[in-house]
Amino acid sequence: MHNIKKFISLTLLAATPIMAFFALYAWLDPFCSLWRNPLLSPQQQLVNRSLLSTEVYLLNRHSQGYDSFIFGSSISGYFSIEVWKKHLPPHASAMHFDASSETLQGIAQKIDFIIRQGGNLRNALIVIEEPMLRRSQNSIYHLYTPHPRLNGGGLHWIEFQHVNFTAFRQIDFIKEHILKNAKPSPEKPTSPLNLITNEYDYAALEQYVVSQADNYYTPQLLQKFEEYAPLFPQPPAPVEASNLHWLKYIATRLHQLRCNYAVIVLPTYRGAALDCLTAQLMRSWFEKERVFDFTHDEWLKNNPRHYYDPVSHLRTPLCNQILQEVYVKPNPGLLYLTLPQE
Repeated sequence: MHNIKKFISLTLLAATPIMAFFALYAWLDPFCSLWRNPLLSPQQQLVNRSLLSTEVYLLNRHSQGYDSFIFGSSISGYFSIEVWKKHLPPHASAMHFDASSETLQGIAQKIDFIIRQGGNLRNALIVIEEPMLRRSQNSIYHLYTPHPRLNGGGLHWIEFQHVNFTAFRQIDFIKEHILKNAKPSPEKPTSPLNLITNEYDYAALEQYVVSQADNYYTPQLLQKFEEYAPLFPQPPAPVEASNLHWLKYIATRLHQLRCNYAVIVLPTYRGAALDCLTAQLMRSWFEKERVFDFTHDEWLKNNPRHYYDPVSHLRTPLCNQILQEVYVKPNPGLLYLTLPQE
């Protein structure tokens, strides 16, 4: 009996630090995944984008009657809902349903989730950056893990919390969160989240870039562009079979739903062009006149000033002009776009 008591005491003692960490995690709920409302978080950069997008949809799906969605990674977030709606039927109700470091499987899950919720999908804009075609699964990282309801809940919720708790235990994160050093960069104006369209207004950022181009595109930032560029290899890398499966699945679902859609493939800075085989498959699975490949456009992808950052977030004026090319004068050839004078 004495040995059993001693064992229990030692076990509880050893578990105390983990229990204390978990209590602190539950109390702070830093990723707004337990009790805090992620839509009201003052530190949006700490909140999983898949969590935000799904919660916006669930909050408004009845009142807004969403039937039009922009799917993609954070790169798709720079396509304006207001501009996109000019190319849709008059009563379309649209939102961004994106996720950080999105995958093709993630887009497929969101389409199925909308239908499971009794929603409609009448219009869709699918924005794919070329590296997404080689991104086989969501990263095991707290900002990239899918909302558990997209996977059906249950054990997925436990896995979701495990990923968040693991991130919370990192010393660097503890310092940043507890000391409240997670602040927006003064060089990059930010705006609150639009709780209807699930998008940020990048007008202030674009205005700053135009008016303070040399202060924005500093030698240090331009050097980072060159450092990131090798991450996106120039020779077309083969697309994994799993991603080809999800491309075909997405195309099949869109056709089943009789959805009015467009698929845009964007280049990263100095990134690879879409390989011929994948392009042919995409144009056979989707309607070929609805697939727009801009990855061969050297003018578009070889100028760092066409992007806000080395991660290749394309500037909003270019995104808006791409929409014009897609919906008004569809031509999957080269783009000849212009930017405001800097």
